[in-house]
Amino acid sequence: MHDIVKKLETLAKVERRISVKILRHLMEVERGRIHLDMGYASLFVFLTKHLKYSDGSAYRRIEAMKILRDVPDLGHRITVGAISVTVAAEISRIVKIKNIKDVEVKKALVEQFSHKNKREVEKEIARIAPREAKPEKLREINPEESTLELTINKELREKLERLKVLLSHKNPSLKMSGVLEIISDIALKQLEKRTSPKSEAASKVRSAKKEIINSHATSPEIARASNNQKRSRYIPTKTKNIIFQRANHQCEFTTQNDKRCEAKHFLEIDHKIPYSKNGSNHPQNLQLLCRQHNQRKAELELAGRP
Repeated sequence: MHDIVKKLETLAKVERRISVKILRHLMEVERGRIHLDMGYASLFVFLTKHLKYSDGSAYRRIEAMKILRDVPDLGHRITVGAISVTVAAEISRIVKIKNIKDVEVKKALVEQFSHKNKREVEKEIARIAPREAKPEKLREINPEESTLELTINKELREKLERLKVLLSHKNPSLKMSGVLEIISDIALKQLEKRTSPKSEAASKVRSAKKEIINSHATSPEIARASNNQKRSRYIPTKTKNIIFQRANHQCEFTTQNDKRCEAKHFLEIDHKIPYSKNGSNHPQNLQLLCRQHNQRKAELELAGRP
């Protein structure tokens, strides 16, 4: 046997051992919620942004980690080449689709898919759990254009086609991307009214923001509500507008080295001084957090950690 082949065999074994170590380290990151403390809203974002994995590689490792957590023997099987990280991720997909809770059933699936080649695995998976639609994918192809891949049902397709026909009277060459752009413009115009001040009140909101920024108060105690006032959890729309605009519609969690969470979805207004501890609804006591970092903050507060 050629020396190069022997070297490749050795490297393949090392690669499999490292793959298992990576999965075990990921388990520790998830268990300690370390990715949240580093400013990443999810393990997926941590893997793609911090560790520079591709979307597919990140997905497979997260799914394989989930199975390894319940079936420790999976680590040995991956190390000796009896099963791959890709196949482990497929097992996790089956578990999710079938909503399998029983650990023994998960062990049986790992046993079932060991020592199977790719064709055998795909055939068996298709029988047990037919593949669902591919996840949506948005990929930039140049600074001005991106490709969007998604699966839509028959009803939505018919709606889009009807819209295209109605709009084609003004633009006969209209493409589906143009239809989506028109829909987006209409939706954004409506939705932004909920988080942006009306035009006639814009100057008042700007004045309120300026007053907050220029405030001379330095102690967080200013955020505590007066005992003489009736307290309420209700946050006025005007205040919400200020918080969202001040945060630029992005999670405000920031690490000690100024790494800010990039999440712009599932945003929630959080009290810096908890409402339960007499924290007020004053804008200076409010911040915008993604759901994951809001939950992480609550966990640390319960644990008595800052």
